[in-house]
Amino acid sequence: FRFVLSREEFVDLFLDDLELPDLAKRKLAETESEGIQRAGYATSGSPANISISRTVSRALARRVALRRPRKDEIEALEAELAACEDDTRRRELLALLEALKAKAKRIPFIDPIDIRYRRFETVPKPVAQAV
Repeated sequence: FRFVLSREEFVDLFLDDLELPDLAKRKLAETESEGIQRAGYATSGSPANISISRTVSRALARRVALRRPRKDEIEALEAELAACEDDTRRRELLALLEALKAKAKRIPFIDPIDIRYRRFETVPKPVAQAV
């Protein structure tokens, strides 16, 4: 009669009587397990995997590119407005201040397009081998 054995079945049958430790059996069987490894960043994911540093740097780059007014610019303009005595200059400063505040409201601090998540992939990992 004939029968067929896979490599793993042959190794199991061959090593059963030898009473080798599990590490030696695994070394001879050459099995692989799955492990998790970092694989860059993604635009969607779990809130637990959010990459704060990458998100904040992308938000800062977007705010700089869109020329969002900084808080100190608005405060300096308000101080100049408080010290101004000329009515025409005061109206100009007030209009400029309102425009800056409106622009600051239009450009959010962190937008959903800025958010980045750490991404993980499962990769085959060799089993520990006895030395």
